[in-house]
Amino acid sequence: MEILIDKKRLENIALIVSNYVEKKDNTSLNSNILLLASNNELILRASDSEIGIEYKIPDCNIISEGTIFLNAKKLIDILKSLNNDNIKIKKLEKSIKITQNKTNFSLPIANENNFSFLEDENSKTPILISSKELNIGFKMILPAIDNNGISFQFNCCYIDILRDSIVFVGSDSKRIHRYSFIAQNENEQRIIITKKSAQELQKLLNEEVRVYKTNNYLIIENDNFKFFTKLVTIDFLKYVEVMPHKLPTNEVVIKTEEFLNEIKKLSSVCTKCQIEFETGKITFKNNIISDDINETNATSELEANIVVDEKFEINLTNRHIIDFLHLNENEDFTFKFYSSSAPVILESKNFLSLISANKN
Repeated sequence: MEILIDKKRLENIALIVSNYVEKKDNTSLNSNILLLASNNELILRASDSEIGIEYKIPDCNIISEGTIFLNAKKLIDILKSLNNDNIKIKKLEKSIKITQNKTNFSLPIANENNFSFLEDENSKTPILISSKELNIGFKMILPAIDNNGISFQFNCCYIDILRDSIVFVGSDSKRIHRYSFIAQNENEQRIIITKKSAQELQKLLNEEVRVYKTNNYLIIENDNFKFFTKLVTIDFLKYVEVMPHKLPTNEVVIKTEEFLNEIKKLSSVCTKCQIEFETGKITFKNNIISDDINETNATSELEANIVVDEKFEINLTNRHIIDFLHLNENEDFTFKFYSSSAPVILESKNFLSLISANKN
């Protein structure tokens, strides 16, 4: 294999693809990138066994077709050191040569025999969802998903494809974010992927894509790239059953920005706050009010156009509220209260957060 290509053009794609290689062990098979040159096109492939990507660079000067399998980090380091000009990459019998003018690099060839990319692509079935819908769905639930949860299900995104809607769900065991939109689907399906996979996928969703599911993978592709992630096979939280099935004892509509500003004030001195609701006002207090002059206390009142039959209060974690309010693009949201020890619901149209109450 031998190609002549603009260095910056290759570097830009190599940087994207290098996010998908194994980074903990730079000597492992999956720490490498596969380059395939044919039909005036260069394809870069990488996978860490959980997620993978294929990116195409069209209209390349392919001197001779073939494949090269080389270490991703070494390739990136070399490309960063070179000038923004054409480079030549050539596969020799026992090494890979990268040249630019009078500068030469020689790299060892990695063995690609056991490198697997995508195994059951022929069985894929389409899912009717746009890149915008997919991106918003992940955006609304990712803040509620843990990075190292007590149970693996709390590290995952759940996509529930129903006949009349698509529902995105994420939870860290203390809260649940649920986002849905109307859709028409022939078959109901369940998709579970890791938070890491969703975060990498989000970076690619500024282009229109086609979405597919196989028995083992979720595949997202267009004419420029192909992304895949392994499906997680676990029992996910039964989110429908967890949601309250009785009417709330109190339900008030609140201005998003005003409520957010008050929670931010309290967050400067505490991570949890006591919120009291009564007709005409909402009072915010830090978690423990003390008479000790050495302790920091905070209270704030918000005038609100709300009516309640009887004053009620609840203790919530500030971050859980802030995450919901930052994501809510509507002027108002609904606060649903059931009891001081039960979870509350913060809801705005098709976006909902179920938040556990803290013990006083």
